[in-house]
Amino acid sequence: MNKLEIKLKQHTPLIHFQHDQEGATLRASEVKPKLDKYIMSKLSSEEKENGRNEGWIKSKGDKVWLDYRMKIKAKGEPKEFLIASLLSPTRIFDENHEEIRKSDLPFKILGSTPFFAQENINSSNKQEDSPVFLKRKNEQGQYDYIYNENTWESIDKKGVMWDELEITILSTYDKLLKNIDNTIAEFFTCTNFGTRSNKGFGSFTRDNDTRVLEHLKSNYKFVYGKKCQGDNLNTIFRKIKEDYQKLKSGINHNGYTKSILFCYAVKEMENNPRWEKRFFKKAAKDRMGYNKRLLDKEHAPITDADGNMSWNDPQKYDYRYLRAVLGLAEQYEFLLEFSKDGKWKRDNREKLVVRPKNRDKEIERYKSPLLIKVIDDTIYIVGEEVNNKILGKEFSVNYSIGQRELPVSDEYKRLVTPESFCLSEFMNFAMSPEFKLGYKKEK
Repeated sequence: MNKLEIKLKQHTPLIHFQHDQEGATLRASEVKPKLDKYIMSKLSSEEKENGRNEGWIKSKGDKVWLDYRMKIKAKGEPKEFLIASLLSPTRIFDENHEEIRKSDLPFKILGSTPFFAQENINSSNKQEDSPVFLKRKNEQGQYDYIYNENTWESIDKKGVMWDELEITILSTYDKLLKNIDNTIAEFFTCTNFGTRSNKGFGSFTRDNDTRVLEHLKSNYKFVYGKKCQGDNLNTIFRKIKEDYQKLKSGINHNGYTKSILFCYAVKEMENNPRWEKRFFKKAAKDRMGYNKRLLDKEHAPITDADGNMSWNDPQKYDYRYLRAVLGLAEQYEFLLEFSKDGKWKRDNREKLVVRPKNRDKEIERYKSPLLIKVIDDTIYIVGEEVNNKILGKEFSVNYSIGQRELPVSDEYKRLVTPESFCLSEFMNFAMSPEFKLGYKKEK
């Protein structure tokens, strides 16, 4: 049995559902199928035929795999991370409201990331329901986060990082091991692992690999890169979250930034389609009237020729489900504020939930065609064109407030994705100086 040993460098936490198990790290059960598929995609028809004849390419029905075994071993002590999209990574308090030094915590904090599964950790004020962090207002009316050691272990997914990882690959086929040795650096550069892998988590490279940019350029149609000041992970993931929001949905906190996707559609796409956000809000407005702040005239999404905000369309818009081309979401949420005695009250809130579902049920999931790869202090955004299966597809739309379904007129129950969309042209538009994302075009 021949052996190949490879060392990996880990750049970002792997969000791991088995984080509590000793040695929890990359799983061979995730890496090997992806590596097999990657190597097969690089082989010529002649090489595949030779591999089958020589025995190192195996198949059964539609399943194809390469004849080797893989073992992944982590060395040293892992760094554990609490990962969420809204946590403050700056100040942590214990249950007596005394500030805790970060060095005393059994984990590190990534508090502004594109990972939303831990949002319950900062939404409870009830001691008996105590999550890892309780969100409370202090005497100054500001929110403090209170560390609860007893429930830290109850987190279902944590981020883990190791100082050293080693992969051992065993096979009776020396030719196959040479093929793996020649390919695996490129494979790890172009692949992330674990949960939320397309947003920069689970990023690895082969140790001492000096050709990472070359690997990305040879595997993707476009490559954009941006260096961050230092390699602080909080800074890196905050940038990833902000940049991706600007690309897809826009930002509506700490200032307002229009979605670049929306700007691209109305300026560059055929028929200048409008997107689903205004479509959803118009559906709710027509049903509910103006007694919610989101639907108030002052917050209407169109400015008329006189500069006044209005719900009236100056023309018949072609509404499209635009955000779907950058990845399907299960639902969209909008907070509605009630007015009382002519004044808006932030405590009087309801949540409008909108759920688009593919009518033919042929598209249950469609992940973003963009991959974000973090290597040392550099964020790369890479990708190919969108998959044609998402284009021109009809979605039915359901609206609800709390547990109550919101009936809407038939015109708001159907939404179709664009018939065509060029992702590389969109990215070239998005990376123009106008939008100040700060990425350099590498390819």
